[in-house]
Amino acid sequence: MNIMMDDGEILRRTQGLSERGNATRDESARAFDSGDLTELNTAVQIPRKYSALEVLCGVGAVVAFLVFVFLLSWLWPSLRSDSRILVPLGWSAATFLVGLTFAFSHNRRLESVSSSFFLFSVLLAANGLQLVLELVGLHGYYLPQILIAGLLLVSSLLSSVYVRRGVFVLLSIVFGTWLFCGLTSTAAYSLGVGDAEIRILTYSESQLLFFWGCRLIFIGLAYVVLGHLLSKRRPAPLTSVLYGVGTFLCLGTAVVFSGTILPITSPNVFWMVAFLVLVVGALFLSVRIRSRSVVFSVVLCSIFFTFFVTWQYLIWPIIVLVLIWVGYSYWWWTRRKHPSLVG
Repeated sequence: MNIMMDDGEILRRTQGLSERGNATRDESARAFDSGDLTELNTAVQIPRKYSALEVLCGVGAVVAFLVFVFLLSWLWPSLRSDSRILVPLGWSAATFLVGLTFAFSHNRRLESVSSSFFLFSVLLAANGLQLVLELVGLHGYYLPQILIAGLLLVSSLLSSVYVRRGVFVLLSIVFGTWLFCGLTSTAAYSLGVGDAEIRILTYSESQLLFFWGCRLIFIGLAYVVLGHLLSKRRPAPLTSVLYGVGTFLCLGTAVVFSGTILPITSPNVFWMVAFLVLVVGALFLSVRIRSRSVVFSVVLCSIFFTFFVTWQYLIWPIIVLVLIWVGYSYWWWTRRKHPSLVG
């Protein structure tokens, strides 16, 4: 439900949106120059609060899903193979239809409930597709995952076109990442980089750093680019989260594989230099897109990097300072409790 506001209130809220990057200067200028504030008044609304009805509906959906999981696990041994497939896929279709019913009801109170049903539907569909592939006889470590992730990614993208919900954007990102990891792992196995399951312990040091490091950095960069593309939409879903997570993945990968935090390898100069380059690039990016989540990720990773790099040089001074503090505290406590014992 839209809340009507006067021109001054619209102006103040539009300025706030422009400062946070949710509305550009050109969009605000065109709206005010045209003299038609109807569209701007519709876009700039007072943030709504979740009511008790929404909370109860969401809790009810979660309870219904948990009851279904409990009943399915209880009846699972007595079900035939075809029933094991039809039950999760049938319930997935049913919950998706219920979510569509809530989504097209045009009731803002039911938006969160419809998103919950969509999420449960996708989880059940993933389980059902896994059972279908096992029944068909398609075994393996990566091929079933690639097929499931690809099918769910396509379904999430198509659903996001017809039903504009942030949950489908989130699911598309998750399944796209899953599909990318499956494809790259399959390619690495075919090239002889690792074993059939790409276990970390089977890698040599250089292979571990190159494969996992490059893959995680690529995923982080993809999140940043996707966040920039989504920022052009109104509303912009998950933009700040994608900026922050993408930046943290890039910088965190460089910090971890530089050998400063986890003892997976000796200190690596290449990843240290890569971290510094990524920090400079992220700072320029934060100025360009005006994102506080990018700045937060840069500051957090820089603190970790600086602390663990200087830890080996500062450990003895810190121990000496702690001993001095303990001695001074004991002297102060003795002087306060027994003044006559202190000369």
